[in-house]
Amino acid sequence: MKLVAAEAGLQPTKINLFSCYTKRVRANLHAVITMSPIGEIFRTRLRQFSALVKCCTIDWFSEWPNEALESVALRMLQNMSDLEVNKETLKALVQMYIDMHQSVVRNTELFKHELNRHNYVTPKSFLELLTVLLNCILTVFSKIYGIKKQEIITARNRTHTGLDKLLHWCVNMTLHTPCLV
Repeated sequence: MKLVAAEAGLQPTKINLFSCYTKRVRANLHAVITMSPIGEIFRTRLRQFSALVKCCTIDWFSEWPNEALESVALRMLQNMSDLEVNKETLKALVQMYIDMHQSVVRNTELFKHELNRHNYVTPKSFLELLTVLLNCILTVFSKIYGIKKQEIITARNRTHTGLDKLLHWCVNMTLHTPCLV
């Protein structure tokens, strides 16, 4: 801070250093607060802390378009190192996730109209859906992979044992064949 104060033409006293520090913090500190606008808690927070409305920029995020859903799903699937699928399968998985999310959105509207009850479907719901389904896929894949790997190892061991017995039998036959003649 001494260099900053000197560049500003100030003496390096404690008051000047602290003043430079607070100016830099105010100019450079950015905080991100995320809150769901659903329910009474959000309204209560805004009443308690009015500076959240007066001194902040509020970005409202509504429903994501299909391109955003596709991009997020594709990115999450590509980041899964254990998941090795071709491009066609990857596109099909992405489309399946998008269809599932949109189905939930449609059924939420029906739920609201028929029962007059709210069920909020947010982008975070889509991310949670992706996370849960990817974990399920990987768990099932790991179990199937383990079972198949064990089956292959067992088949390989049986083949090796059978080949060893055949080799042993052939060696014994060649040794005993002259005796029989």
